Order: sequence, then structure tokens, then C-alpha cells
Amino acid sequence: QVTKRLFSDKNWLKKCLIGGLLALLPILSFGYLYKIFESGKRGAAFELPEWNEFQKLALDGVKFLLILIVFVVLPVALCEWILEVLGRASSIFRILWIPLTLLEGPVFCVALYFFSVRGKFKDCFNFSAYEVLLRKGAFEYAVPTLAFCGLLAVVLLTQLWVLMPFVFFFGGTVYFYIMARIIRSLEIR
Repeated sequence: QVTKRLFSDKNWLKKCLIGGLLALLPILSFGYLYKIFESGKRGAAFELPEWNEFQKLALDGVKFLLILIVFVVLPVALCEWILEVLGRASSIFRILWIPLTLLEGPVFCVALYFFSVRGKFKDCFNFSAYEVLLRKGAFEYAVPTLAFCGLLAVVLLTQLWVLMPFVFFFGGTVYFYIMARIIRSLEIR
């Protein structure tokens, strides 16, 4: 239904192209994705917002980026460093990338959700609540996460790097909305 609503917006292509272009300088597109995430958290119907309020988009984009760095970039960099230290033995541990990759999206979305409740970064570190939400929602998170990762993997495997910002933004509009709705529904239960 979300993708159906996406395509029902008569300006969906224009909005996604703008988002993809702005993803080259990601702060504004991250702010836009955060706006979509918040709309999913509120339980609002999916729609692509207009590209306006650039100052608010930039501020929200910085918040999105900081949470992304802490909950995705740093853990991945740490794992890469550990694998580098292990050297040849690291090939055995490369299989660990699969669960890490599939957990990055849900963990990031839960952190974003916790932040969005009160707008405080310290709320992102409520790890006991992570365990509950990640365990409760494992099956619900699986399909959107696999779809989003698969979409990004197609670009990586075909080495069409120039398309990555567009694909990330387009897939992200659907992924972040759905994940916010799922987390909201789990919190209500």
C-alpha cells in the first residue's frame, strides 16, 4: 500500500529526483527522510511531503546523520577494523556481515524512533528497550529490511554507483515510513 501511495502522488518522480540529487549532499535528503519517518511514527497516511522548510530539513538531516554515524557507520567501521586485525582468519568471520547488515536498519530505526519521541540524543541509548523492540518485531522488520538491503545490493553488485543516492532515497522513503509504523505498532502492543 505504501508503494501504491508513493506512485499515486502525481509529483512522485520529481520529488524523488530532487531527493536523489540532494542525496549527493545528504543533509537535506536525510531531513526529508526523517520527516517521512515521523509521519509513519504518527500513524499518518503515507505521502511525499513538499520540498520546503529547508532550514528544518537541514536541522533534521543533521540529527538523522548523527544517529546514522553512531548506530551504523561506527559499528561497521569497528567490525571492519576487527576483521583487518584478524587478517587471514577474518574470512571465517566475514559470514558475520550478514546478520550485522540485517540488524543495522532496524537498530538505526529504533534509535531514530527513540530520538523522535522527545528530541533527546540520550534517548537513543535505552538499550533495554532495544532488546524488547528488536525481539518483538524481528519478523515484522525482516521483509522491509530485506527489500531495502536487496535494492541497495543490486546497485552495489551492478556497480552503478551513480544511481546509489537515487536508489537509497527512493527505497528510504518507503523503508523509513514502514519501519516507523512497525515500531509504533510494537510500542502500542
